[in-house]
Amino acid sequence: MRRHASGSRRLIAAGDDPIATRQQAKPKTFKHSAIELIERTRHGWKNAKHAAQWSSTLEAYVFPTIGQVQLANVETADVISALTRIWSKKPETANRVRQRIEAVMGYATALGIRAEDNPARWRGHLDHLLPKPA
Repeated sequence: MRRHASGSRRLIAAGDDPIATRQQAKPKTFKHSAIELIERTRHGWKNAKHAAQWSSTLEAYVFPTIGQVQLANVETADVISALTRIWSKKPETANRVRQRIEAVMGYATALGIRAEDNPARWRGHLDHLLPKPA
């Protein structure tokens, strides 16, 4: 406890925020970052229905498969796994879900959590692995 307090005092003396530093040290999961992205961009959306659609589709189709995966560890196989069960049955929904996954992964790249290519990008990547949406 004392070591923790003295470490926090050193961070404050150096001009850093110990709470923010501690939160940044925790690896972020896909689900955590998706919820964070929705909250940050919600005010720019024209209606609340859009945010509800984002949340419900991610909750139904993505979080069960990759929700607990750390953003730095999400790979193409994870994205395909999340999309496969709806890709041919619900093509419009599947494409929107893919776009939402791509947005969350892009958000992770912008935050510096990931440096690799976006595993959910369509052009030149998933278009070779999944059939074109009907």
